[in-house]
Amino acid sequence: MNKITKNIPNILTISRIIVSPLIIILWNHKVLNTIVILYCVLTDIIDGYLARKLKIATKWGGKLDSLADVFFYLSLVVLILIYEPKILINYILLIGILITRITSVIICKVRNHEIYSIHTIGNKMTGVIVILGVFLYWVLNMKMITTVVFSLATLSAIEELLIFLIIRNPDINMKSLLNND
Repeated sequence: MNKITKNIPNILTISRIIVSPLIIILWNHKVLNTIVILYCVLTDIIDGYLARKLKIATKWGGKLDSLADVFFYLSLVVLILIYEPKILINYILLIGILITRITSVIICKVRNHEIYSIHTIGNKMTGVIVILGVFLYWVLNMKMITTVVFSLATLSAIEELLIFLIIRNPDINMKSLLNND
């Protein structure tokens, strides 16, 4: 396998880090913004799939993917705070998610001497529902979808926190707290 092919998953992940802040900048350009969000979601799916399929998945690549997820979701949070403060009816859930995620990072660093997030089914489902939620919010003007999105994000954040509290050095690709295969 040549060097370029071997690095495609990490190149896709790095591109997601670079592109994610465009979500904030392009808010008023719904079509372009939707393309950027879809790009971020698709590269998040494709990078991990390629790494596993080509048998070139690495711990560093998993951490890079976690960092790209942080950039993406942080961009969405900033976008909400700047352009859609009226949906902050769910402000308490958002603050709870942020506190839980920050606590997870601290516990992960203290217990495992490194920082990463776990690719649980709950975290993956949250990613899907966030994208679906953005679409339903923008296109169909379904404002209540934010409660569903924030609720699922809260549950997946709590699950990851519990994993870091209960299991030392959990596998980055662990499916859930109840399924440690």
